[in-house]
Amino acid sequence: MLQNRLNVLIAQKGYSIKKVHDDTGLSRTTISNLVNNVGGGIQSVTLNRLCLYFGITPADFFDFVPFDLSYDAVADKLSALNMISVNDDPGGSYFNLIISADNGQLSVNKYHFRVGVFFFNKGLSDPQDYKVPYSAYVYVAGWSQDKHQEEALQFKRMYFDKMPAAFQEQFYTSCTQHIVEYVSLSFAPKRLNFEADSDYKMIVNLPYGRTVEASIIPK
Repeated sequence: MLQNRLNVLIAQKGYSIKKVHDDTGLSRTTISNLVNNVGGGIQSVTLNRLCLYFGITPADFFDFVPFDLSYDAVADKLSALNMISVNDDPGGSYFNLIISADNGQLSVNKYHFRVGVFFFNKGLSDPQDYKVPYSAYVYVAGWSQDKHQEEALQFKRMYFDKMPAAFQEQFYTSCTQHIVEYVSLSFAPKRLNFEADSDYKMIVNLPYGRTVEASIIPK
């Protein structure tokens, strides 16, 4: 994975996009796209201008790790067969978040993160009992099944711990996006009675100590 560090460089200097635009003459659109790592690339003349501006080399402008990650959310076959107990909680559902690590060689390593989703719904359980204003609670990996726990720990050693902070943030963002999409499409319509203009939120415990709040998107 390769991405630029312009957002970090700007933050370290205490600059704004407007200041970089005014000082370098580069368009605000170009700078904004680079800050958000969108657009697919950077022209050599732009890279040269920014390196001169920040007093760095091209190597300092980029973060790189020797692998690519891809994400996929798939149904949990055991849950589909009702073979897993959810502590007698009818609001519980499961699926797998599969993260594939490709180092450019022939094989791709796949890691399965088991995701548990528990809905707070009238007649099932009351959010007030948990003192949180959420429609669902999501927990990723760390279940008692040794296989899933071992895979999560192996992924951490082999990949997560080797990522710069920016890539770790990207990892959390990608995990959250796939979880939101899967929960909103596959579980929420069956578990929640969506009402117009209502805001349905869930609390998501991601791997390695990160907790985020996300909105359930009615499908």
